[in-house]
Amino acid sequence: TLLTGAQVTRLGTDDSGRTVTGVVVSRDGNREVYRGDIVAISAGAANSAKILLNSASDKHPNGLANGSDQVGRNYMFHNCKAVAALSKERNDTVFQKTLGINDFYFATKDYEYPMGNIQMVGKSNAEAMRGEKPKLTMLSPQWTLTDVAKHSVDWWLTTEDLPLPGNRVTLDKDANIHLAYTHTNHQEADRLYHELKKILNHTGMA
Repeated sequence: TLLTGAQVTRLGTDDSGRTVTGVVVSRDGNREVYRGDIVAISAGAANSAKILLNSASDKHPNGLANGSDQVGRNYMFHNCKAVAALSKERNDTVFQKTLGINDFYFATKDYEYPMGNIQMVGKSNAEAMRGEKPKLTMLSPQWTLTDVAKHSVDWWLTTEDLPLPGNRVTLDKDANIHLAYTHTNHQEADRLYHELKKILNHTGMA
């Protein structure tokens, strides 16, 4: 059963603090509790940490499963870039996300550090381009963005960031998330973009 409009706030445990006895949910302003033989938390890096930290108890004063003080730490965000390359020929592809390049995911003979992954992303359209960079495209005539989108070949670049202990999720007294984050691996992300440009130049795209 998929339950919508519900927010998990905390996990209840037994007296030993080792067994989850209930999933506490806020739904339509009401408190509800759900139980199951197996409980899996898959709420993403920030919200999974929030649930565990907010499940503090006498047995787990710093949050559930947090005896090591690692819950919420080493937060990773990824350095990502969206790139729209332009081809002289129209790109009428509908299901475009069919190609990935992992040649630069690990160190190469020219560079000793990993740079990341290159993959295609869903096909651009004029409306998406206008929404992505409104300050640059708000004055552009719609037909120009439409023409650009018809000739675009779209890419997504991902460079791993570093799991620094200081990059972390914490909660205030009202259980609101606070994120401390320092960006890392800028140089690797820039080099990955440079590698993609070299590949595109060989194919006649800009």
